[in-house]
Amino acid sequence: MVEDSYNASPKRTVIGHDVWIGSSVTIIGGVKIGNGAIIAAGSVVTKDVPDYMIYGGVPAKKIGQRFTSRTIEQLLELQWWEIEPRVLQTKLNLFNKPLEELDESLIQQFK
Repeated sequence: MVEDSYNASPKRTVIGHDVWIGSSVTIIGGVKIGNGAIIAAGSVVTKDVPDYMIYGGVPAKKIGQRFTSRTIEQLLELQWWEIEPRVLQTKLNLFNKPLEELDESLIQQFK
């Protein structure tokens, strides 16, 4: 029945950590924006956006990838957004290194 569609629960939209969304972006209900993603201004996001991808357009499509696949895996393993701010403060010098130098020993320093 048409009336039932008005009573349906809205689809949950999930926006990950460390995401940048430009101005005037429309995100359709139920879409998941992955960690570290970038959405270009004015885009209409109709499908899920994977972690650390750059999407834009109407409808939004993949424009690029922020980092290498290996670096993305390491950032997702590190989950720096879950680390307490006081702990991050003590490790600020580690954030001055290029991402290419991110390795297992650096990740272990945060655990």
